[in-house]
Amino acid sequence: MIRALRLLFLFGSVLFGLEAFAQRTNTDSLLRVVDAWEHEHAPGDTTGLVQMNRLAVIFSMRLQIDRQIDVLRRAVAVAEADREKLSVGKVRDRVSRHLIDSYGLLGDALTYQGDLESAMHNSERMYSTALEIGDSVQAAGACQHLSLQCAMIEDNQRALEWARRCLALTPKNGKVPLAQAYSELAQQLYRANAPDSALLLWRKAITLRIQDRAPITAFDAHDGCFRIHMEAGDLDSAAFHLLRARESFGAEPSGINTSRMELMEARYLMALDRSEDALPYLQRADSFAVAHGLHAGRYAIAQLQSTAYHRLGDLRASRMAADTALTEIKLHLGIDEARRTAAFQERITMKAEQQATAAALSAQRRVLIIASIACVVLLIAGVLLFRAVRRGKRFAAELGRTNQRLVATQEQLVRTEREREAEAVRTRIARDIHDELGGNLTKLALMGDLLRGSPENALPNEVSLEALSMEARSLKEGLNDVVWAVDPGADTAQGLLDHVRDQLTRMFMGSTTQLHLDLRTSGPVAPLTPDARRAIYLVVREAAHNALKHAKAQHVHIALELGPEHFQFEVQDDGSGFDPDAMEGRGLPNMRERIASLSGKLEVNAAPGQGTCVRASGKL
Repeated sequence: MIRALRLLFLFGSVLFGLEAFAQRTNTDSLLRVVDAWEHEHAPGDTTGLVQMNRLAVIFSMRLQIDRQIDVLRRAVAVAEADREKLSVGKVRDRVSRHLIDSYGLLGDALTYQGDLESAMHNSERMYSTALEIGDSVQAAGACQHLSLQCAMIEDNQRALEWARRCLALTPKNGKVPLAQAYSELAQQLYRANAPDSALLLWRKAITLRIQDRAPITAFDAHDGCFRIHMEAGDLDSAAFHLLRARESFGAEPSGINTSRMELMEARYLMALDRSEDALPYLQRADSFAVAHGLHAGRYAIAQLQSTAYHRLGDLRASRMAADTALTEIKLHLGIDEARRTAAFQERITMKAEQQATAAALSAQRRVLIIASIACVVLLIAGVLLFRAVRRGKRFAAELGRTNQRLVATQEQLVRTEREREAEAVRTRIARDIHDELGGNLTKLALMGDLLRGSPENALPNEVSLEALSMEARSLKEGLNDVVWAVDPGADTAQGLLDHVRDQLTRMFMGSTTQLHLDLRTSGPVAPLTPDARRAIYLVVREAAHNALKHAKAQHVHIALELGPEHFQFEVQDDGSGFDPDAMEGRGLPNMRERIASLSGKLEVNAAPGQGTCVRASGKL
């Protein structure tokens, strides 16, 4: 309980001395000012009282408790004397408020020194003065101090009465004082063996603290809820309040609360049977308890250390911790009380030993069960692994055989495709020879027959040397086209363009029609299939032949472009033109069929007397 009083003392000091601490007040100069004011001031002048309370705060921060108590007693004496000289009114009430502050600070300082009787006397005067001027907040604060002081002398009945009075006086619209009142009353109910009521009030304090975002009372409330849930064996709820206590502690850390926080962590780990993990927390908690002279805290810590070492099998360390607990309880309660609790401590030690033995047996059983389960699991895993490996080998062998069959099938398909391509080439050569060369050969045969039946040195009218020469050249060109169509070396885009240029140049040679060629590629072009290059060549040649022979054009413009995935060409002349709808014959249908085989489209724009334009595009 002294920890809570010290915490209140520190916060009270900060409340009245923040400005003095920030400005590093020169205490000697301030004392001289206070001395002069004490002898010269008029009743109702509270300047010196303010400075005395500030001096008390400064001495508190420097841990000069004796000087603090001396200054506060002087302030109380001066304020009480002034109140006797003043009549009831605002001036007297102002002096009374500063007197209440001095009472509170003096009570805290005396509590810190251990003079609880004098501390309670000042707290009672603080309570009566606050009631006299109608300040319920300060009256509730005095009740809170009295409740803590009664608890320190183990007068739990009076502590509970003061706590209830504190709750009754606390304004319901002031969240922070009300939360403190709930927390203090819960503490006293817990001491009075009423954990359910204490838990309810601590939860109310937590709710108010969450709304106000102030961590100190929240930490105390979570600590109390944690203890109650731990005693009830509700580890899940205990873990929740432990987590919230960590958050509250992190928002407002202090040396005293550090010891409590470490002790909470250790208690929870001990409940989880993790004694080895709990020891570092207990050691840190003990260090803070030693630094602040908390004998009751060291007693609780040493008890847990004794139990933890015993669970770990270190009986010597367990005995030493038990001796430390006995020493600390003697210092806290006095030797007579320690004698009364010695037997109880021994029973606790024996119970801890029994729990440790039972825990060890339980751990051995768990280890045996886990080992048995592990063996069974490993056996099952081994069987499954063996079956999986064997199944994998069978699958791999079957996969290999399947791959071999697939390779053989692929090779057979390749051979079949090659044979099909060879057959297609032979068929195309035969068709081309029949289509391209058959007519020329027939004409030559007829001319030969006519020559054979004519008189010597006389040529028939149907036969001339020029006609024979033209048919021979036509036959040669047709043969060249057949050879070019099946030549693998001509499958390039440039090969197609060169062949088109060569053949068209030959076609227009000796005519009066001017030929304009624009043959090019756009980007890299993949090798062309024989069907594609033959179809493009024949359509371009047919369009050029029509322009030369039938249109009687003066100029013929031929543009051919080969791209990576497409082609396009245009044959335009300024000849006589024609009506495409009235056109008969197989010329245009054949051209469209060849372009359609390349997923393309052929357009003919012509009109009588306006020339002709043939456009086509498609995919390569």
